Amino acid sequence: MEEILIYFFYGEDEFRINKEIEKIKLKYLKENQIDFNFDRISNPSATDILNIADSYPVIADKRIILIDSFEDAILNDEDLTGYANNPSPTSIIIFYKNVPKLNENNSFLKTLKPKKYFKLIKIRPLYDSELPKYISEMCREKNINMDEETIYYFLRITGNNLYNINNELDKISNSFNNVINNNDNNNNNAISNAKNQKQITFKDIKSLIAVSRAFTVFDLIDAIVDKDFKKAYNIFCLIYEEGEEPVKIISILYTEIKKIHKGKLMDKSGIDLNTILSVNNIQPFLKNKYLTRMNSYKLKDLENIIKIIEDTDIKLKTSGFPDNIIFEELIFKTNLIFPAINN
Repeated sequence: MEEILIYFFYGEDEFRINKEIEKIKLKYLKENQIDFNFDRISNPSATDILNIADSYPVIADKRIILIDSFEDAILNDEDLTGYANNPSPTSIIIFYKNVPKLNENNSFLKTLKPKKYFKLIKIRPLYDSELPKYISEMCREKNINMDEETIYYFLRITGNNLYNINNELDKISNSFNNVINNNDNNNNNAISNAKNQKQITFKDIKSLIAVSRAFTVFDLIDAIVDKDFKKAYNIFCLIYEEGEEPVKIISILYTEIKKIHKGKLMDKSGIDLNTILSVNNIQPFLKNKYLTRMNSYKLKDLENIIKIIEDTDIKLKTSGFPDNIIFEELIFKTNLIFPAINN
């Protein structure tokens, strides 16, 4: 298999792309070689890139050049395209463009695409449904374990930003692995990582993660979906002051209500419960909660709520009114659907 000499990453998942770049760097360079043989450059000219790429590595087999921002015009440079036809065997060039879609209509990429020493890699942001599995993989790398339920509540605290998630997992891992290492030293007994992996519980998470907020977006969603509108209003006021954006809240609320609506429609059509749970991606530990919510709504009420959410989303994006007032109106209108509930 021919060695890759030029990588081109693109996509909007900065965390995972940087992680892949780090793997490439550590594959070829030892810690004491990085300072002399790794260059990270922004907005370079073609000459800048070629000058570094054509220089020899220092006490190492490879020199690595990371170009993490650049003008598209550089990809039509004749000299850079010439290099693409005959790259230095002692240099690895990594391009990274933070865009969802790449314009491949340039001489550089057209020249490189058929080459075996070139690799084009797209890494898109993870969907919410993919996060638990990815977090589980991150846990294994850090010598800890979390079950699905713990990961679910962990995400409710951390949010879905992978940098934040990674930082919090590092805190947890460092705390428990330090204890394990101390025990190993005391017992003079080396145990495998697999055996040593600590099973993290939700109680552990709450004790180790500094939760700066009394409530999260998910507490607000729960209050609205469970028809506790007074609580929903109070939580919204608090988290709005802390910087939560109503547009983001609307998106999460819409997803939750649509799941319930879809479940009601499937149930009405005679579809079996296991299929309903599977199609709506309901985890086993959330089954009872989901069914309780599904049974507490009429189809017509759900359709009315969906209409309110869609109207609110349009207002937030187009009306120019204060977004907190618009979202408070959503809570009020949703409350009116259930006149028997006295909040």
